[in-house]
Amino acid sequence: MWQNRKPCVDALITRGSGRDSEVLLGRQSDGSGWDLPGNFLNATDMIEPALRRECRREMDIEVEVGELLGAYEGVFRGMAIVTLVYLCSLRAGEPRPADLIDEVRWFPIGTLPAMASTSSQDAIAELRRRRNT
Repeated sequence: MWQNRKPCVDALITRGSGRDSEVLLGRQSDGSGWDLPGNFLNATDMIEPALRRECRREMDIEVEVGELLGAYEGVFRGMAIVTLVYLCSLRAGEPRPADLIDEVRWFPIGTLPAMASTSSQDAIAELRRRRNT
């Protein structure tokens, strides 16, 4: 019947500034690449609590949710998605792989690995444009 895009929420977690900025990514355990922490929204989810839950679930961290960077259309594992990406900072915890990811790493914002989703690529590119890096 309806072929709606799946709503998602992702955290673009950064540290540093300018050319020294880094982005926290998790590598998908299915081999599809690296991605921002986040996931699909459930029918009853509120956005910010869902984002915090996914950061805890995927990386065992607490984040401070900042401004909405943007909404990005893309495809993830063959599904059409629309992802709300929020700028976040690490509030507590040491990032470690959990749930669907097998490695966690900080990457320089200008040197990223192969990404699992186009929406993550687009969000990071937008942040680079805004910060002129």
